[in-house]
Amino acid sequence: MNIGDRRRIIGPVNARALYFENSKPKESIHHTRKKNNEIRPFFIQTGLLTNPNGSAYLEIDNTLILVSIFGPRPIKGPFMNKACFQVETKFLPYVNQPNYLSKAYLFNTNNNATEEDVNIRRNLDITGGSYSSYSNIEQKISSYIHSAFLPSIILEKYPKSTIDVFIIVLSANVEDNVLSLISGISNCCSLALVDSGIELNDIISTGISRILKDNTVILDPTTIHNKDITDDGKYVDAVISFMNCKNDQIVGFLTDGNLNIDNSLIEALINNSNRMAKQIRANIDVYLIDQISSN
Repeated sequence: MNIGDRRRIIGPVNARALYFENSKPKESIHHTRKKNNEIRPFFIQTGLLTNPNGSAYLEIDNTLILVSIFGPRPIKGPFMNKACFQVETKFLPYVNQPNYLSKAYLFNTNNNATEEDVNIRRNLDITGGSYSSYSNIEQKISSYIHSAFLPSIILEKYPKSTIDVFIIVLSANVEDNVLSLISGISNCCSLALVDSGIELNDIISTGISRILKDNTVILDPTTIHNKDITDDGKYVDAVISFMNCKNDQIVGFLTDGNLNIDNSLIEALINNSNRMAKQIRANIDVYLIDQISSN
């Protein structure tokens, strides 16, 4: 005689076992390499924060940037006929900063590396792709944003006031160089300033381009494009900020690389970076128009 286990709840007599169909495994997502003349898709949004006068959020690949604008707000002290403009950049404690040194040195790890390359890596104390100090990069970013946006803000409209820009890097790709990060931060700052309602001469748009030794041009270079740098490491990157409505006036220019720069190369960097900047500006304009229409 079969005696059921009294410690279990016995199912009904007519119960049937569950049947599961054989599901095919999901195909892995294949990330295709973008073309050299294309820019990466990005996500932007304004007005996420309520305390600042303006804020903007930008997401591009693994890079997350949050910019907040405080001001114009009055300050104590002697009278000033125009506002004081300040920029501060901070990486979150757990965020590794991107490469500050030219990738020609970082990638030149073959047997042909010179003694100078080895000394540079040793002096900068490169460990695990990150650096021992973050202050140099933060100061470099703040300095670029300050000099690039100073001509665009009508400071005379806000006497005896201060306009403070706070940049927080929530996430960054450690394998990218600092110029790629500056490009994203600059475009995010433009949106934040527009969201704050501060009067501007023009909206700053920033582009980045790379030219290799064989004259190959790459817009918005990514980590995948770093493999195009050959063993000799001859390349140059340039991040350039423009006021497109002011006859494409250049307000920021920063280069990185070890390729000899001449007038023709500078002209090529400007033209290609301006191509990317105009694409960024077109996307920003469409976003702002949609924001106005929705409100």
